[in-house]
Amino acid sequence: MQDSSVTNDHPSPLSQERLLKGRWSAQIQSAVCCVMIFTGLVGALCASTQAIAATPQPLTAHPALDYQPSVSADGQTMAFASMRSGNADIWVQALRSSALTLPRRVTTHPSSDQEPALNRDGTRLLYVSHKSDPRGDVYLLDLITREEQRLTDLTSGDASPQWDQEEKGFLYLKHDPLQGTSAIYRKFFSNQSEELIVPQAVSFSVNGHGQLLYSNGTQLTLMNLQDNSSTSFDQDGNSLDLWPAMDRHPSEATTHRPLFFT
Repeated sequence: MQDSSVTNDHPSPLSQERLLKGRWSAQIQSAVCCVMIFTGLVGALCASTQAIAATPQPLTAHPALDYQPSVSADGQTMAFASMRSGNADIWVQALRSSALTLPRRVTTHPSSDQEPALNRDGTRLLYVSHKSDPRGDVYLLDLITREEQRLTDLTSGDASPQWDQEEKGFLYLKHDPLQGTSAIYRKFFSNQSEELIVPQAVSFSVNGHGQLLYSNGTQLTLMNLQDNSSTSFDQDGNSLDLWPAMDRHPSEATTHRPLFFT
């Protein structure tokens, strides 16, 4: 007969399930925390070297998730995506005054609006909305007149809009649902024509000097959009190199500036 006072070293199936759920929860929370910290670090690095030593200042204080910030080149306006209205919308906040003003909501559709990209003076906004296509289309919003225009069609999933050098058009990722691939295209506002820039890419960044830094998943390439010359940065090929970032408005175009990526 077994002594009832002896403790069973093997937990019950219910206890094991609770233990596993606790471990998974802790791992997920740690991963989210790491992603948030790394995202903030990349933003600081890309802004300037001095930002690394500067004390971070909160720009938003809402308990909801605020993410994907885009700051105009003059540093006066910030656009960001937020869940504070119950779903993903674009909000805009002025940064010009010493005391931060409250942000204003500029998209109100119940579908998801994300990936804002402000132009140089913060008066026009590119963003991705799912109100016309569940895969996403690129829209242009004039923040002064409130006039809105859909820029891409329903034939593909579109993402990551970024202004071109002269703000006469924009670059974006077009996803082919049949092939399961994505490519970088440039589209012009005047005649709505578009051209293929990179046939295969998963993420990219462009600056004010017409330099395009993109990733195909395992390799980074820096392209000059003026003459289509390019420089590849070969990695070991065994890891994912994603979300490259450059200074959006450097003092001069060069291949010797630091490049940042995940």
